[in-house]
Amino acid sequence: MNRMTLAAIAALIGVLAVQPAAAQHGGAHQGGHHHTGQDAGGFMADMEVVHELLTAHEAIDRTVTLLPDGVRTLTESDDPLVASYIREHVLSMNERLSNGEIFNMNSPTIPIIFENADRIRTEIEETPNGVAFTQTTDDPELVPVLQAHAEEVSEFVLDGMEAMMRSMRERGGAMQHMGPGMHGR
Repeated sequence: MNRMTLAAIAALIGVLAVQPAAAQHGGAHQGGHHHTGQDAGGFMADMEVVHELLTAHEAIDRTVTLLPDGVRTLTESDDPLVASYIREHVLSMNERLSNGEIFNMNSPTIPIIFENADRIRTEIEETPNGVAFTQTTDDPELVPVLQAHAEEVSEFVLDGMEAMMRSMRERGGAMQHMGPGMHGR
């Protein structure tokens, strides 16, 4: 899959026009630092990382452990660039969760997670090849939501862009809750 595919998907979704990444993402991520925030640049940088992960899904290994109070995942790659994208994505999404800046690509679980962020504990451990990620809660109604989200991510790892397209078809076809200024473009 190439950058034109991402542009075609963005056009299909009808919400943004994706620009090609500068020099293997050096411009978008400015030396490996992730950017979130409510600006289009933060959203674009996050989208580019998601695209790279979906494209490289076959190079990703993921293990999910269901816990009585949540979930623990280990997501890694032997490819150093893919491993860096994994770390960047997890850290960026955690920052978005902390700031309430939802990044939802038709997930039924993400809005619930964001609405209840104050009742979820997140632990992130960077590994040499990716990230160990644990989310737990004392609320028994949130446990299956955390576990279902882990399953959604596992589907993306398993099937890449096809899983993204399937998710869009199943859930109405448009990304939701992308941040101020991103709706309806």
